[in-house]
Amino acid sequence: MKPLFFLLPILILASVFAPSEVPGFTETKAYVLITKADIEGLRAGRIQDVLNLVPGVNAGDTSIAIRGVYKVRVVMDGKMINDPTSSYGGVKWETISLQKVESIKVYKSSGSTAFGSDASGGVIVITTDKTRETSGFVEAHTGNFDTHHTYLSCRSGTERFSLSASAGLDRTDGYRPNADKEKKMIQGDAGFSPDNTTRFRIFASQLSEDRGSPGMNAYPTPNARYAYDLFSGLFTADIWKFQNKLTYIDAERKNTNPDTHLDTLLRIEKIRDELTRQIQWDHWGNLSIGSGGEKTTARSTGFATREETHAWGFATFSGQLDRIPVQFSLGGRVETYSEFDESFSPEITAGIHKNAFRAKISFSRTHNIPSFYQRYYQSTSMLPNPDLTPEQADNISLSLSMAVSDWMSLDLSPFYNRITDRITYVREGSTGSYVNLGKVTYTGVDLSFDVKPGKNLKLKTTYTYLEAKDENTGLFLSSKPRHRAMADLVYTPAQSFCLRLSLEHVSSVFANKANTRKEDGYTLGNVRLEYRLKLSFLKESVTLFTEVKNIGDTFYMYGDGYSGAPRTWITGARIKF
Repeated sequence: MKPLFFLLPILILASVFAPSEVPGFTETKAYVLITKADIEGLRAGRIQDVLNLVPGVNAGDTSIAIRGVYKVRVVMDGKMINDPTSSYGGVKWETISLQKVESIKVYKSSGSTAFGSDASGGVIVITTDKTRETSGFVEAHTGNFDTHHTYLSCRSGTERFSLSASAGLDRTDGYRPNADKEKKMIQGDAGFSPDNTTRFRIFASQLSEDRGSPGMNAYPTPNARYAYDLFSGLFTADIWKFQNKLTYIDAERKNTNPDTHLDTLLRIEKIRDELTRQIQWDHWGNLSIGSGGEKTTARSTGFATREETHAWGFATFSGQLDRIPVQFSLGGRVETYSEFDESFSPEITAGIHKNAFRAKISFSRTHNIPSFYQRYYQSTSMLPNPDLTPEQADNISLSLSMAVSDWMSLDLSPFYNRITDRITYVREGSTGSYVNLGKVTYTGVDLSFDVKPGKNLKLKTTYTYLEAKDENTGLFLSSKPRHRAMADLVYTPAQSFCLRLSLEHVSSVFANKANTRKEDGYTLGNVRLEYRLKLSFLKESVTLFTEVKNIGDTFYMYGDGYSGAPRTWITGARIKF
């Protein structure tokens, strides 16, 4: 807490000497906001491509990390979409179409007070388009490695009713032996608003996946398989200024390998209910309060059926000081668990915002609960550890940003994250397990530099410096690159044509706990072309696209023993109606 109060006077001084001094302030945002217009301007193909342009964010095919921490809450339209059967709460990003996204909020190293535990890295909130006019789109592409993708979405509504439905199918042979994959998804949404202060909504989704598990490059598993099924449902009721969210999740994963006689299954059922209330005071600020509970049932071939419960209550308040141009928010969250000690998670943020200058300081404490997967599951590369204990994470960050001109902006964000009893996967040979390491620290800085020299050209660059260390041994954590940089150039010489070039550099990483082995760094280049064709019989244009990733066909390895994708390409079309 001391560094937070030490830095607070900096905000007050900065408000005096800030450029473009004008009376009046607007709310200092505690998150990075990506709007639908921003997404449209980036011309990205996947939501991961958009997230990776936020400094400090690293989104993979099924993973998400912020500032090196993989405990990140992801919420879409009020429903948490992290996979309950995964180790760190991974996300099936392929089920989210960018065409449906209205906005994305990225809370870096914050947000746990409102969204709960397992958010030491931060929180990502995705909101989809709720337009009620009848519309939809179909998208399909094909690529090398016998890759095929199809996605269909439609919606309609009136002043009181709304309906939407989506379905998707993905298939690929993969770029390694036994890396084939097939994924199917279907989801639906219905809403009803009897009046202006009341709204009911029901959502349901079914996802199934069947794929090979090729194993690490040094220890291939040519006959191992992985199967996954997920059903999720959400019912929300907004009445006056209260909101109740009832969630049900049923997820099952199965790993088999006849070569080692492995046949394990993990099934997680969750039922969760939360009631929240928003209170606005004209002269004081905004108060948000809420409470809820969750019951989780886990079944597996490796242990007897287990039931665990979890309850919480939270309150956050945001306002602005009268005499000092500083806006602030503070809050706290109390959580109780049937298997672990209760926890308290405070969060404090203070900041200023003038026309060209923005500054924010934040402190938060959150707790990460070891998952059933980390504690009890066994696969071809993992052994269980039922003695894992929760992590405690303390985050301090400072954010300074400035719009230098209408076509240039800068952002600087130093951060410090200390995790006690950090849960880490430690591998020896072909197998490993999750263990509590003691105390680790993440220290670094995020930088971004955006330039728009002309209306047809935009350049976005990001850089993250990270030192992730085990404070007990003084050694660096494995699989944590010290340097990560990205550059993204979008050129639109005509409204119908777009060229997007991106470059990513990742430095070398240690590949083991003892820091005796390293994986080399790498640089990847990607290119995407889009052309929009207007047809007289369609209300919207048809988008034709081609994308090549890792255009140089660079071979590279991650720190966990798996190789990255070689050159891949796709080509396809999107039709809106």
